[in-house]
Amino acid sequence: MVAPVSWAEKMDDADVEEDEPQQQGMPPDMGGMMGGMPPGMGGMMGGMPPGMGGMMGGGMPGMGGMMGGMPPGMGGMMGGGMPGMDDMDPEVGDIVDIKEKDLTKEFVVLGSGWQTPEKGDEVSVHYVGTLDDGTTFDSSRDRGLPFTFNLGVGEVIKGWDEGVATMKKGEKSILTCAPEYAYGVTGSPPKIPPNSTLKFEVELLSWKSVKDIAGDGGVIKKTLQEGAGWDKPKNKDEVFYTYTATTEEGTELYSCEDEMQVVEQIASAGLKKCLETMKRGEQAHVILTSSYAEGLGEWVPAEGNTVLMLTANRWHRVEEVPNADKCVEKKVLIEGEGCDRPNEGAEVTAAVIGRILETGEEFMNAEEHKWVVDDEQMPDGLDLTLLQMKKGEKALVTISDGTRFGFGGTETTTESGVKVPAGAAIQYEVSLNDFEKTKESWDMSNDEKYEASIVKKDQGNVYFKAGKNERALKRYEACLKLIEYDTQFPDELKEKCKVVKLATYSNCAAVMLKLKRYKDALEKCNKALEIDGAHQKARFRRAQALAARDDYDEAEMDLKKLIDMDPKNVDARNELKRLKHKMATQRKKDSAIFGNMFERMAKTGGDFYEVKPKDTDEAEENPADGVPAFP
Repeated sequence: MVAPVSWAEKMDDADVEEDEPQQQGMPPDMGGMMGGMPPGMGGMMGGMPPGMGGMMGGGMPGMGGMMGGMPPGMGGMMGGGMPGMDDMDPEVGDIVDIKEKDLTKEFVVLGSGWQTPEKGDEVSVHYVGTLDDGTTFDSSRDRGLPFTFNLGVGEVIKGWDEGVATMKKGEKSILTCAPEYAYGVTGSPPKIPPNSTLKFEVELLSWKSVKDIAGDGGVIKKTLQEGAGWDKPKNKDEVFYTYTATTEEGTELYSCEDEMQVVEQIASAGLKKCLETMKRGEQAHVILTSSYAEGLGEWVPAEGNTVLMLTANRWHRVEEVPNADKCVEKKVLIEGEGCDRPNEGAEVTAAVIGRILETGEEFMNAEEHKWVVDDEQMPDGLDLTLLQMKKGEKALVTISDGTRFGFGGTETTTESGVKVPAGAAIQYEVSLNDFEKTKESWDMSNDEKYEASIVKKDQGNVYFKAGKNERALKRYEACLKLIEYDTQFPDELKEKCKVVKLATYSNCAAVMLKLKRYKDALEKCNKALEIDGAHQKARFRRAQALAARDDYDEAEMDLKKLIDMDPKNVDARNELKRLKHKMATQRKKDSAIFGNMFERMAKTGGDFYEVKPKDTDEAEENPADGVPAFP
């Protein structure tokens, strides 16, 4: 026999009308020969002691790539360059102040890209230096050899350290350096008089990134070939790399080809630190001290440094899928194309292989399987993953909590006849071939938003009746998202939306009560009552939420008002009885607490201590015990 449906069990939708819907650097002995200066004087640039000039040349043939890691438009901020340089869209002939009037730059040839060298990078340039009267005092072009130096570390004059840091690859500019940014009050006899303002026509040929990765000199990395993209391997990623290891003298120690390891499991601290800074295809020359090389293998020398010629070939990104409580993990085997991804309700076409994780038994193998995302046609863990995938992407999806994100807490027989145990962890290999998204709200007309909101509300009702509270709430919230902010709607449509919002706010509250989200339930009830203060079920649910938060007086007021509105409301009368019983029980507890407290005060001479209130978001007991279930 079917029990009669009580007032509290009726769906709020009864109120809704259903029909409304190098370069080669300079040889070491040339370092001090710049512009006919005596050997060793080149090192005087920027205040370096004589004899250091030889350090300004040399270097490997120009393989300097572009520096990454900064978004377009930020290049002018790199390496001490002038902030915002890239945003100025310079033209040939433009003159900009790098350091007020003491250091300026005039563009002769614009560079390419957006990247600029950073402090410590090995930079290769051609230059011509002239005095104010136009006399040339030095030229790398006359010698036919580019000049190489390390940027920002004082190997050259200050004007070069700061000026070259603002330049892009291929750029040619004239740097005008006041004496304090050149050779100062002493000059550099015999070619450069004291207090001279100098002009340098500088062409930035290339640079190699040189970084002290560990910050203590233990891992020195020089980028030889820049990698592609922006991504770098993270702790859980599977990285594939190749390297040849030698001593600093060049004796080969070991080599490996396309080795694969999970980043966080790499034993050598130096190798791990390097790979974490590299992009796909990047090649680097790495020097490791013995402590940072430890873990590479038994061949690592006990003393001396180890040199690696290292390439980061590629990696499989491993990431936790959002909204899955760390129970679903995605490993990207093949990167997808573009930026677009399926949305909830999208129809997807994918090649899918499913296995039971523990045994490896295959329960699904489809080359072209179609389904609607977030429609219970496939396990939730797979649907949540599809929302993060791009067209053409191939991924390995591991669902560790089969009860919540797999086939559920009961044994399931799949279409292939394979029995998947209750709560079993499962794994999918999925290739997203194509998808068709549902229309986004910003692409909808106002009428379309209204119609779509009714569909979402009705779906929520179906899920709620089936006891699928989280899924129901998701649909209700999607409904409200479409029509909650309706200021641009015409008046007639606003009124229709009001009816849908009223029912959905109230139904949201009913779901939230079951999920013990009392504060959220209270908020939804308040919104419903703002629309219609006489809405009885919203007021009833607000009373339940208030009681659950120990706001007994306010809950009592709501219930009494309900009874005033409808003296025959049995559910409200029963709830009021339960509330009064709960209030009486609480008064007894309070009386016992305060009685003991006053007795203690009398014994201790009046000391008082604070009684901390309970967590108002936790119910002492289920406030809905004995209340007819919603809807």
